[in-house]
Amino acid sequence: VYRASGISELYDLKADSRELNNLFTEPSAANLRSELQSSLLDWYVQTADVTPSALDTRSPPSFPHPVEPGDPWAAPLEIHSQSADPHSFDYMEVNGVIEA
Repeated sequence: VYRASGISELYDLKADSRELNNLFTEPSAANLRSELQSSLLDWYVQTADVTPSALDTRSPPSFPHPVEPGDPWAAPLEIHSQSADPHSFDYMEVNGVIEA
């Protein structure tokens, strides 16, 4: 178990199946520890979600997202105002799924 901050653990499971003797800091385990850390880093680099180095030239959508006139899935504009109670609208009715 590798912990970047904290106590890492390395055990010889054949000789110490109960994991009572932590070998992580032992000089005799230095080569194995180095090999395992290198393998872990390789795996991390291959599987990590890395932020692209190039900037995305598209701009983010404005918020609230603009509603196209006549959009059948849009709620009435009153619902987006500060004074409107969103629970007073029946979205099934607003979106034409049911009739009032």
